[in-house]
Amino acid sequence: MKRFYSVPEAAQELEVSPQTVRNRIRSGALFAVQSTKRGAFKIHAQSLVVHKEKIGMLPAHRMEVPPMPEPEIAATAEAIYRRQVEPVLETVGVRSMSELIARAESDADYLDAVRDVLPAYKAFVDEAVGERTLVASAR
Repeated sequence: MKRFYSVPEAAQELEVSPQTVRNRIRSGALFAVQSTKRGAFKIHAQSLVVHKEKIGMLPAHRMEVPPMPEPEIAATAEAIYRRQVEPVLETVGVRSMSELIARAESDADYLDAVRDVLPAYKAFVDEAVGERTLVASAR
């Protein structure tokens, strides 16, 4: 059993067009995962089952829903942040990436720190968010 469905696969399961699936994602009626702002949507099997129940669609067979991943991902993301991101922020005297970026926009001396911490921060975000970000719209 699949954990995630593409838009065309979800459309086939729901017996609608792929555009209808995208419209339902945009309207918030169907939750989807989108790894990047312009990336392809992925619909978790559990979201598909919930949507089918909500619209009163009785599937020919009951879909088995794979379990959601354990919260160990958050622990890994936190470890990445503490080991790789926090030390750089402390070195330049800021408390967050937002503050560092704001300072770099007005003071070029902070640009090197941004360049140093960006790969670690990206790894942290990728681990923390991964494919579990629920997107209610394609904004």
